[in-house]
Amino acid sequence: MTAPSPAEKLKSGLARREKLLVVNIDYSNASLVEFLARNGADVIFIDCEQGDTGIETIPDLVRAAHIAGTPVLVRLFSSEAGVIERYLFRGVDGIVIPRLETADQVREVVETMKYCFPTDYRDKSLVIQIETLSAARNLPAILKIDGVDAFFIGPVDLAKSMGHGGDFREIEVAREIDRLILDIAKAERSAGMLVTDATIRDLAAKGVNFLYLHTNDFLKIGCTMFVEAKSGERDSGPA
Repeated sequence: MTAPSPAEKLKSGLARREKLLVVNIDYSNASLVEFLARNGADVIFIDCEQGDTGIETIPDLVRAAHIAGTPVLVRLFSSEAGVIERYLFRGVDGIVIPRLETADQVREVVETMKYCFPTDYRDKSLVIQIETLSAARNLPAILKIDGVDAFFIGPVDLAKSMGHGGDFREIEVAREIDRLILDIAKAERSAGMLVTDATIRDLAAKGVNFLYLHTNDFLKIGCTMFVEAKSGERDSGPA
């Protein structure tokens, strides 16, 4: 039996709501991508909205991830058809679209993907971000759209749109996030959120399976562990 392709692994994993560690690479380095892909990252996330990765670099990063059989998502800076088309043809397994607020906007993105890949558009995954109060209010209609594979909640931007300056720990925002996760889970769709080592278990228990974090978090956790171990050895050593 032929092993599933990275694109198929991503598509089926999201459809089955598998718990996936989705790692933003933070640095445009193919060796780093391959290392992450071989050491726990279920999905490589290339950030072309907030990151510095240029489009000409993406094919090499994709090849590095695919060596390990790991799929790649790229977050775009725009939902314009020309931008979607240009990035989809770089070999990525799916795209993440920010700043969508209505069902009609989401449908336009789905139609663009169909245009780019008329016979096999379903091989590509589509993740949309829910990051404003308007998008949150329109979620019931958005959840009914065929062709969306995951709904990635942006807590900082959501908090900002609710008048809390990006502080998603505010009780009103936290309740809204919990409601969104519950609604996505009830619809049997994949829910995504930013996680840390302190929140990942709780969010996974609530129904989040698209577990998004940064390479920098991996580094910080590892550095902290080794610094603490070094200090412990020094404390427990001979006087």
